[in-house]
Formats: sequence, structure tokens, C-alpha cells
Amino acid sequence: MGKGVTRREFLKIAGAGTAAVAGLSAYPQKALAQNEVSWLMHPVHFAQMGKGELLEKMAAETGIKVKAVQMPFPQYREKLAILLRQGSSDFDIVGFSNSWWDGSLNEYLEPLNGLMQKKPLVNPADILSMDGFKVGDQIFAVPYRIGPMILHYRKDIYKKYGLKVPKTMEEYRENARFITKKETGVFGAFVMGEQTFFSLWDFNTYLFSYGGAYFDNPDLKKAKVILNNQKGLDALKFWSSLREENLLPPGVLSATWDTFITNMQQGKIAQGINWSVYIGPVNDPSKSKVAGFLDWALPPYAEGTGLSCGISASSGWGLYIPKASKKKELAWETIRYITNPQSDIYMALKGGGPFRGSTFSSPEYKKFTPATDVIKTALENSAPMWRPVGTIRNASEVVDKVVIEITSALAGKKPPKDAIDKAAEIVKNVVLG
Repeated sequence: MGKGVTRREFLKIAGAGTAAVAGLSAYPQKALAQNEVSWLMHPVHFAQMGKGELLEKMAAETGIKVKAVQMPFPQYREKLAILLRQGSSDFDIVGFSNSWWDGSLNEYLEPLNGLMQKKPLVNPADILSMDGFKVGDQIFAVPYRIGPMILHYRKDIYKKYGLKVPKTMEEYRENARFITKKETGVFGAFVMGEQTFFSLWDFNTYLFSYGGAYFDNPDLKKAKVILNNQKGLDALKFWSSLREENLLPPGVLSATWDTFITNMQQGKIAQGINWSVYIGPVNDPSKSKVAGFLDWALPPYAEGTGLSCGISASSGWGLYIPKASKKKELAWETIRYITNPQSDIYMALKGGGPFRGSTFSSPEYKKFTPATDVIKTALENSAPMWRPVGTIRNASEVVDKVVIEITSALAGKKPPKDAIDKAAEIVKNVVLG
């Protein structure tokens, strides 16, 4: 047991209680065997491993067992940070997204370079998103669920009115205006506007696709905040105009990824920029009214930026080893197995976000996902949520404060100029000091 909190105390503060969280686990809560590692994970990740089937396969092939403890959002993010900072050795592997990777956690995470030198990853050149988990020369995690933002659209509605797949943001808005006017009960666009990191994820694709950024230099010692330059302002104006023109379905200010899936399945939206990993549920015949009527394309870009496609804000989960783990080498063997090419294909076919080029080329995945080429191209042209990644201390504070500003503009409570200026001020004060 690690210092700071006991396992019982940890489960209690997680908000579910010992019995509830243990019930989510695929394995009994008991002392670890010598060949066993503990892994704190999100339920979605357990599902993409066949609800534990891949872990059982690994155990049969390698002898390594995993005690999986699942925890849903929003508890996961906050409780994981608590455990790391308290030096808990309860978990040997943890997963979190590079989009909310706080640089202040790095001292509690094990750099993987030494472990990689002893036992390299299988074909590391095949991994498309490794840079999203590096700080300088140090590698802190290996990706295992990656997803770029892409355009989901109703091809039947496009065909009905002779609409073209939009390449630019203005074409996207024109389609949205036309569809919302012509189709009763169907809206032409979608935005995740909940006042959490979801709205930041959503807005960043527009920011990047307008040629904007948070900093002008990845070296924070030299960087200046440029979030509120003309590109950033234009991106926020466009983003907020979608609600101002009533092109979004009701409830946008509480909308998340789950709202997108539900609205798309029910045929309430005809276009939307959202994550590629949701192709499966929105096109599932057993759940979606519009299954078979959907298609996908690269996100649009703003004219005059010199871009040939939109720059997706990619969100990627990585596997990290806490520095306090007593089983680092066994944890590394587990990560090597879970991220090998065969495992990536397995998880991709279970709704995961593939991170290997070989998976996108595999016949199995091409058959499973009709937008294989779109996803791969979007991923290759994507940008991490933060530039730089993993070095911003108090990144959580930045997210929590910036989303208040951008959603204020989305809600029409604050002019976009005032909102983007305040957001830039927050980034400057918190990050650069």
C-alpha cells in the first residue's frame, strides 16, 4: 500500500465506495500475486480490450496478470492526480489523456526511456502519435487510444439537396444554414459546449484550423501567448456564431461527446465535427436511426490560412507508469503487449482509437471502419491539445478557467473579443507567470 491514502480511503473518495468500484473491476480486490500488476483505467478502455478478454489473452501468453480497477469520469481525473501526488504505489499502470496532462505530475511519473532501451516496443516506427507523450527527450507514455476530430455528415441529406462536402469553414456554415432551414427538426452543426474540457477540445479544432495557437514557441521560456491574435479571435467568432444563428440543437451549453452520439443516432444533426472513435456507435444499426446514411471527411479549414485540411485537436490516452510502482518492469512488459500491432488491431475492432499505421492498412480495420483513410489523414495532420505537451504546470487550472471564457462567448454573454482576450490573459498569467 502506498503512503498518503489506504486503498479503502481511495475507494471512498472516488465517490463510489469500496463495493461499487470493486464491482467494476474485472478481478477480485485482493493482494497482488508476484506476476500481477494493478491498472487504473477508464471503463471505455476496459471495453476496448474486450471487457478483459485481451488481458486474459496476455496472461495466457506471457503469464502476466492484470488487476483492472475501473473508474468513470469525472472522478478519474481528480483522484488519479491525488494518488500520484501522494506517492501511492497502489497502481503500476495508469492511463490519462495528453489533453489534460499536467506538467506538475511529471515528477511522479516514470520516464520510459530506460525501460525502452532494455526492451524496445514492437516496431516503434509504426506508432503515429508518440510525440504527444514526450517532454524533450523523455518519453512518459505509450499511446493506446487516439482519436482525431473529423467531419461526420449525412450523405443522404447531402445527396437530397446536392450539397458538397465542405472543405472550408464557410462552406461548412453555409451547409449548416441550408440544412437547418430545409430539414424540420434537423440541425446543421454541433458543438460540445459544456463548461468543461469538452468545450476546449471542441474549440481547439476551430482554433487550429484557423491557423491559431496558444503560444508562438514550444519553449515556454521563450514563448509569447498568441491565443488572442486575429486568428484566435476569428475562430471564436465562427465557433460562437453557430449557436447565435441557431444552427445547433438545443442544450448546446451542456453538450458533450455523449450528446453528439445521441443526437446523431436520432437523426437530429446532419453535420458535426467530432472524434473518429464515435463512428462505430453513430453508425450502429442496432442503435442508430441513420446507420448506413453517414459518411466522413476531413475537418474543414479557414480560407486564407494556407491549409489544405483542418487541423484536428487530437486527444490521446497514454499508458504511464507511476514512479512509486514496485513493479515497473512487469508494468512495462504489460504496456509492450497491450500496444503491440496485434493488440492495436484487436482494440480498434472493439471501438478503440488505433495509433499504429499498420492498423489503418489492415484489411480487418478497413472493413470495420469505412473512414479508414480519413481518420489516418486527420491523425497525420492533427495537433496535440497543448503545444507544448506535458510541460504546462497547472494545466488543469488553465483548462478550467479558459473554458469559462470561451463558453461565455458561445452563450452570447460576452463578446468574442473580450472572451478571447481574457482567455489569453489567463494562459499568460498561469503558464508564463
